[in-house]
Amino acid sequence: MSRNYARLQFSDFTLTKASLQTVDPSNTLQLDKEIALHNISMKGLCFSTNQPFEINDQFFLQLRLFSPRNYIVGQVIWKKKTAVAYTYGISILATDFDYHQYMKFYDNYRKTQQ
Repeated sequence: MSRNYARLQFSDFTLTKASLQTVDPSNTLQLDKEIALHNISMKGLCFSTNQPFEINDQFFLQLRLFSPRNYIVGQVIWKKKTAVAYTYGISILATDFDYHQYMKFYDNYRKTQQ
C-alpha cells in the first residue's frame, strides 16, 4: 500500500516528554508524560504511552521535535493495547509552522529519492 506522505521512522522508539491536553470540554485532562514516538508524517503519528485514550479522542500535544516546542492537534484513529502500554495511531488535524515545514521538506526529499 502506498502512502500519501513519507514517514519519518524512529528505529528505537524515541522517548520524549510531552504535554497532552484533551479537547473534550466535559472531561478535560492535562498530562505531562513520557511517550515513545514510533513514527511521524505530515498527516499522522504513532506513539506509545501508558495513558489510556479512546478512538476519536482529540487532544493538544506539545513536544520537542524540530523546535523547542512543537504543537499538534490530533485525533486517535486506532489503538493497540500491549502488556505495558497503549500504542496509538493519530491523525494530525493541525500543527505549528515548524512541524509543517520540516515534514513538507522531508516528504519532498523522500519523493525525489524514489
